[in-house]
Amino acid sequence: MGPKKGKRGGGAGGGRGEAQGRGEGGAPSGAPPSSPAPSHAPAAGRGAAGPAGAGGRGGRGAPAGGRGAPVPAAAPGGPGAAAAGGGRGRGGRGRGGRGEQAPGAGGVGGITAGMAHMGVSAPPADFPALAPARAPAAIPAPAPAPVPIPAAAARAPAAAAPAPVAAAPPAAAAGVAVTMAGPAGVSSRALVAAARPGFGKAGRPVMLLANHFKIDFQDLVIYHYDVEFSPAVASKGVMRAVIRQLAITYQSQLATSGARGGPSVPVQPVFDGAKNLYTARALPFESQEFRVVLPDRDEGQGAGGGRGGASAGRGGGERRERAIKVTLKIAQQYHMASMDAFLKGRQADIPQVLLQALDVALRERLLATLSPVGRSLYSASLGSTALGGGVAGYRGFFQSVRFSQQGLALNVDMSATAFHQDMPLLDFAAEFLGRGGGGGGGGRGGGGFAPNASLSDGERVKLRRALHGIKVAVTHRDTPRRYRVQGLTREPAHALSFTIEGQGETSLVAYFRSAYGYTVRHPNLPCVMAGGSGKSYLPMEVCRIVGGQRYGPKLSEDQVSNLLRFTCTRPDVRAGEIGKLVAGNDYPNDPYAREFGMRVHPEMTRLQGRMLDAPRLVYKDKKDVVPRFGAWNMMGGQRLIEGATITHWTILNFAHYLDAAGVQRFGTALAQRCAELGVNMNPRPVVPPLTGRVDAVEAVMRQLADASSRAVPAGQWLQLAVVILPGRGTFYNEIKLIAETQLNVVTQCCLVNHAQKCQSQYLANLVLKINVKLGGRNVLLQSESIGRLPMVAERPTVVFGADVTHPSPGDDSSPSIAAVVASRDWPCANRYGCLLRTQAHRQEIIEGLHEERRAADGSVVAGGLVRELLMEFYQSAKCKPERIIFFRDGVSEGQFYQVLAYELESVRAACRAMDPSGSYQPRITYVVVQKRHHTRLFPADNNRDKNGNVMPGTVVDTVICHPREFDFFLNSHASIQGTSRPTHYRVLWDENGFTADSMQALCYSLCYTYARCTRSVSLVPPAYYADLAATRARLYLDGVMGSARGSGSESGSAAGRGAGGGGGGEVAGSGGTGSSSGSSRVGAPPVVPLPVVMPVPRRGMFFC
Repeated sequence: MGPKKGKRGGGAGGGRGEAQGRGEGGAPSGAPPSSPAPSHAPAAGRGAAGPAGAGGRGGRGAPAGGRGAPVPAAAPGGPGAAAAGGGRGRGGRGRGGRGEQAPGAGGVGGITAGMAHMGVSAPPADFPALAPARAPAAIPAPAPAPVPIPAAAARAPAAAAPAPVAAAPPAAAAGVAVTMAGPAGVSSRALVAAARPGFGKAGRPVMLLANHFKIDFQDLVIYHYDVEFSPAVASKGVMRAVIRQLAITYQSQLATSGARGGPSVPVQPVFDGAKNLYTARALPFESQEFRVVLPDRDEGQGAGGGRGGASAGRGGGERRERAIKVTLKIAQQYHMASMDAFLKGRQADIPQVLLQALDVALRERLLATLSPVGRSLYSASLGSTALGGGVAGYRGFFQSVRFSQQGLALNVDMSATAFHQDMPLLDFAAEFLGRGGGGGGGGRGGGGFAPNASLSDGERVKLRRALHGIKVAVTHRDTPRRYRVQGLTREPAHALSFTIEGQGETSLVAYFRSAYGYTVRHPNLPCVMAGGSGKSYLPMEVCRIVGGQRYGPKLSEDQVSNLLRFTCTRPDVRAGEIGKLVAGNDYPNDPYAREFGMRVHPEMTRLQGRMLDAPRLVYKDKKDVVPRFGAWNMMGGQRLIEGATITHWTILNFAHYLDAAGVQRFGTALAQRCAELGVNMNPRPVVPPLTGRVDAVEAVMRQLADASSRAVPAGQWLQLAVVILPGRGTFYNEIKLIAETQLNVVTQCCLVNHAQKCQSQYLANLVLKINVKLGGRNVLLQSESIGRLPMVAERPTVVFGADVTHPSPGDDSSPSIAAVVASRDWPCANRYGCLLRTQAHRQEIIEGLHEERRAADGSVVAGGLVRELLMEFYQSAKCKPERIIFFRDGVSEGQFYQVLAYELESVRAACRAMDPSGSYQPRITYVVVQKRHHTRLFPADNNRDKNGNVMPGTVVDTVICHPREFDFFLNSHASIQGTSRPTHYRVLWDENGFTADSMQALCYSLCYTYARCTRSVSLVPPAYYADLAATRARLYLDGVMGSARGSGSESGSAAGRGAGGGGGGEVAGSGGTGSSSGSSRVGAPPVVPLPVVMPVPRRGMFFC
C-alpha cells in the first residue's frame, strides 16, 4: 500500500494555557523531503515613475511521502493513537513529513533521531459490527418535518481537499423557517431553525436589569434605495459626506407633497455608508442621477508618477473640487406592520433589511460627531487614555436594534478601542519598531532614527502593514494636504527617481530640494507610497499621522493591559454610564428617530431570571466538592480522579539567574505536589536539567534530543519537559513549535518568578495541566460519575467543539485556521481529542469536516476531521455515538444559517461514510456559542457576588431573547474584575429533543469540567478548547511562514500569548498532522499547511 496522506496537526497557544497537537501521519525520522518548487527572488526593476517591481511568491513544496513513525502505546485508561501517513511539504523550504526537519529547512534537522516509539495498530477503516454499550431507549419521534437542508454539492477535488459528499436530506428538527443564502456549492433553500421547546423552570428566581431599551414603533412604510457612485468611492466617510451634501443641495427635489395640498415636506434620508439609503417616505422618483461636488481633501501631491507627478509644486497645492455622480434607484419597500406580525407570531420571517434600516436611522445623527467602528461609535470627548506607542484608547458605545420577546429593543453598551494619536510618522515608526522614543512635539520627529538609519525587509513589511490605509498630513508645504498611505517603497529615498515631462529624470531627493527647498534628512529610509494609485512618493519624515483614526495592528501586551485598565468598571458603574449615555443621546429629540416613527424608552429592561444550582464535583476516593461562587479548592486532601504516570521527564532552564540549586528545589517541589494530587511522577528527572539562553532555543532542544536518546530506555520516550522561562517573548513560540512538531515531547512552561516561589497553589495549577496533557483526568461531575449527565449519559454521546480563527486586521494573505475537538470518553465528557486545519483566508465555514478523494484503484476514500474524531471516540468508548452535540464558536448572526447548512451536512456525510451501508446517522444538535455580544446583565436584588456581578448560574431565556427560536443567556462564571459577560447560546438545530432545562443544565455543568483550573468558566469547555487549539495553531503557522519567507513576513495574526501567568500560564492545543484544506478562492493566496504535531504530544489534551 502507498503511504496515506496525513491529516494536519497543530494546537492552540497563548497566555491562557499551552497546547499540544494531536494528529496523524508524517514521514519517519530521516525521510528525505520532496523536491520543493524554487523560491523566486524579488524583481529588481525600477519603475519609471512608480514603485519597484514586486517580488514573486515562493514556490510550494510537494507532499512528502513515507509511512508514519510508530506511535507510543496508550497510557492506562486512554486510547491508543493511530499510526498514519505522510505530511505535506512547505513552499520554498521543503520540509519533510512528520519526522525530522528536512535538511535546509532551517529547523532542527535530525532532532527526532534516537527517539524510540512503541507502535500500535492503525484504526479500522470503518466502524466494525459492534453492539451498543447498552440497549438504547426508544428514540423520541421527531417534530414535524422542516424544509430539508440542501445537500452539499460536490466540488472539483483539489490537492489535499477532496470534495464534500452530497447526501440525502437530514432528519427533521422542529423550528421556524428562515430564508438563507447557502455558501458556494450549497444551494439556497429555506432552513428551519430549532424552535424554542418552552421556557426553563429550574433554579430560583432572581431580578435583573439588561442593557436593552424598548422601542415603540409606528406602522410606517420604509423605502430602500440602491446607491451607486461614479467614479467609485472607497472611503465610507467620503460616501457619507457625499450623501449629506446631496441631501442639502437637492433638498427640494427630495421633498414630498404635504398633507392636504400643504407645503412640501423635506425627506430625511439615512445612509449605511455602503450602498443602501432608506427613507420613511417615498422619494418623487424611482431612479434619478445627481451631481454632487465635494472639495478634494485627501489626495494631495507628492513626487513620482502619481497624480501630483512632475506638477507637484504648482498653484501652491490649492484644494480642488471633486464631482461625483450619485444614482438613487428604488430597490424595495417594507411595511412596519410585518415587524409587528413577526413579533406577535403571525408571520414566520422578517426581512433583515428592515431591522438594518431602523439601526441606520438611530445612528445617523450621532455620526456627525462620532467616529464609527463597526456598530460602535467613538470619540475622545467620551474619554481617552494613552496606551503607549503612539496609540490612544477612546471610549465609545455600541448600539444595535434587536427584536426580542418584548418587541423591538435598542442594545446599548460601553466600549473602547485603539486610535492613532496625532504625531510625526517617524516617531510612530520608531516606537512601533522598538527603535526608541520619538522626537515628540509638533515637529517632524525622527528622534528614534539616526540620519543614516535604514529598515530591514522585516521592519519595512511590518511597518507597511501597520500604516496601510491611514491618512497622513505633510509638513513640507505651506498649504496643508492629506494623503492616504498605500504602502512603503522597497528602495530608500535616495535611490528613487522619476521622469518629469520636459525636464528628464530626477531623483526624489533632488526634486524635494528644488521644488520645496527641503533637504531629506533620512535618505536611507523608504518613502510613503500615497495617493489613489500609490505612485506619489513622500519621505517619511515629512508625514504626520492624522489623529483619531482607528489603529489596526495587533496591540502589544502592555497596550492591551492599559486598555483593559481603562475599560474595566464595576457593574454598578457600567450600568450608570450606560444610563447617562442613553439620556445624553437624547433619542426623543432625534429627528431621524421621529422621521422613522421610533420612540426609545430611557429605562433598562427589567426582567426575571433564574439561578441554577452548581453541580457537585467528584475526586478520587469519592471525595465530593460543592463549588461556591463558581470556584472550589483541593485543600481537603482531594486527589485527581485519574492521575498520569510520569517516568521520563526533565527540566529546561532558560532563566540564567536561576541557579542549579533553585532548579532542583523547583523540580522536587513539583514532584511532591504531583504525588499529593495523585499524579505518579518520578521524583528525579531522567535527563539532568539543562540550561540555555532564549536566543539559542534550537541548540538547547538539539541537546535535549541527544541527552534523552541516551537516558531513555529503548522502546520508551521522554514524556515531559518542564520549561522555566525568564519572561514572555517569541522564544515561547519557538519552544512550542520545536518541541511539539519536531522533538516529539510534551512541554509545560512556567515563569521563573513562580518557579522561585514554589507556591502550593501555583504548583497545583501546573499539575492540573500536566496531568491532562499526559492522558489523565482531573475531576468528574457527580452526574457523570453516576451516569446522569443530562442528555449525554442516557445513550452514547460525543460532544464536539469547533472554532475558526482569522488573521489579524491588515494581514491579507495568511490562512484561517479551523480547530475541532471532540470528547473521547463516555458516559463522561471531559477528555478531548483535537484536529486542526488551515483553510482559505478569512473563510468562516469549516471545509474539512468531511472529505472524499479517489484512490488509484478508482475507489472513493473518505476522510476529514469528523471521521477521525469519531474513530477516536469509538476506540476509547468501545461504542458508536448515537448522539452528537456540536458546539460552534465564532459565528456571527449573519452567518448562522450559511454555516449551519454546510457544516451540518458535512457532519452527516462523515457519519454515513463510517458505515459501509450508509445507514449510520446519529442524531445531531448544533449550538452556536457567542461571547462577542453586548448584552449585559445587572443584579436588581441582593443576588450578587462580591464584585457586584450576577451570580454564577444566572440564566435568562425570556424577555430579551429571541421571540421564538431556541436561545438563552447563561452567566456560568464568577468574574474576577469588571462586569461579567454572559454567554449567548443559540440552538440552531436539534434532533435530540432537548428541553430548555436539559440544555441549560448541560451547558452549566460542563463549565465546571474545564481542566486547567478549579473554577467554572464562561463558556462550555469544548468551545473553549477549540479556541485555544486554534490559537496554538496560529502560533505554529507564524513560525512556519516566518521561516519560509524570512523575518519580514509576519502574518500579522494572533500569536500565542506567552507562557507563565498565575496558573502556569499555558494554553493547550492538539491536532492532526500539518495540512490544509487545500481549498481557496481563485486568485486568493495559497493555503499554507500547518506543521505536523508529533505522536507523544498529540496523545493527550495538551491544548490545556
